[in-house]
Amino acid sequence: MNHELQILDGSMGAELIRRGITPRTGLWSARALLDAPEAVVQVHREYIDAGAQIITTNSYSTIPSYLAKAGMEESYQELTVVAAKLARQAVEATGQQALVAGCLPPLDESYRHDLVLADEPSR
Repeated sequence: MNHELQILDGSMGAELIRRGITPRTGLWSARALLDAPEAVVQVHREYIDAGAQIITTNSYSTIPSYLAKAGMEESYQELTVVAAKLARQAVEATGQQALVAGCLPPLDESYRHDLVLADEPSR
């Protein structure tokens, strides 16, 4: 059995929010698949350049319950495929070896955004 250490990427959704690409509500990180796919690729690339050997697809919020907020619940398969293609594109663009892991989202929403505290600057 090979016990070699593998480095996983970081959060895609939080990074997209931090960059102002996607809001914390509604479609959440799935919005970037539609409106800013280049930003998704860029975040993946930066994680790879920082040493990630495994990146996860931006498919955490491609579930019907999130997509229904925009009347797009039938698009979950299409957007999941887009997320996978963008991750592969990022790996190929870096010329580095990295694995792409599919993100398995929850069957239903994992949190209620109306209960999440607002972001506050660090001190």
